[in-house]
Amino acid sequence: MSKARISLIGDSISIHYGPYLQSALKQTATWVGYSDKEMQGALADLDTPTHLNCGNSTRCLEIITQMLKKNEGKIDLMLLNCGQHDIKSDLVTGDKQVPLETYKTNLQQILKLVAQHQIPLVWVRTTPVNDAIHNSLATGFHRFEQDVQDYNKAADSIMKEAGIRTIDLWQFTRIMGSDDELFCDHVHFEIWARQFQGAYIGGYVQAYLDNASKTSATT
Repeated sequence: MSKARISLIGDSISIHYGPYLQSALKQTATWVGYSDKEMQGALADLDTPTHLNCGNSTRCLEIITQMLKKNEGKIDLMLLNCGQHDIKSDLVTGDKQVPLETYKTNLQQILKLVAQHQIPLVWVRTTPVNDAIHNSLATGFHRFEQDVQDYNKAADSIMKEAGIRTIDLWQFTRIMGSDDELFCDHVHFEIWARQFQGAYIGGYVQAYLDNASKTSATT
């Protein structure tokens, strides 16, 4: 039985839970564009988009465009998240790195692109932010939970309209513990939380793959 070829497109949160997700799916999935070398490059600076850390939605769109040119027909499922970099707020002006309307447009363009290549996509909602914790530790920019809510709400609407499945990683992370227990720095999570996140997403993906296999067998 061949393994499903999965692409994980996300920010540093996905870099952290990625190894645990891979472990959860080691019997059923292989990963497109997810090498140990790229992992180490992304871990070297979690706040700067590089290698596997795709950053904001504009960069995600660019990366996916290039990836599909190289891997057309080689991706069975794409897991996608972006938002944490989009909501970065300028310390002086408060301007977002990617305004909400541009964020919406980028997501719509991404959905159009993957649809053209007939790649199933699952959206992962952006994880929580604690304003006080984040903005006391991050010196170059601010983040706010209200922006997480606004950008998640916009993405929810777009995904619902397009019939895209959604993994609510925001809610799952929110119920795991208090913010003092969850965060290891301004926005990233303790190792135990990453392990649970990876397992949670892995369970969802495995159920998706099982259902797809059953559907294929009956058609």
